[in-house]
Amino acid sequence: MTEFLHMGGYGTYVWSSFGVATIVLAWVAITSWRAVTANQKVLGDLEARHPRRRRAATEQPGIDP
Repeated sequence: MTEFLHMGGYGTYVWSSFGVATIVLAWVAITSWRAVTANQKVLGDLEARHPRRRRAATEQPGIDP
């Protein structure tokens, strides 16, 4: 097991690379999730303020609801 973790002398580089990649991917996922949540709130507010605009867009010719 120690040999696997040491990886022939490259263990420090490999495991630190995995760690940095994990942190970056987690940061991207959390940031994206927060952006989606914020955008959904903004969209809900806009739709509540202008309910006719959404209905009018779906009633245009050539658009199937």
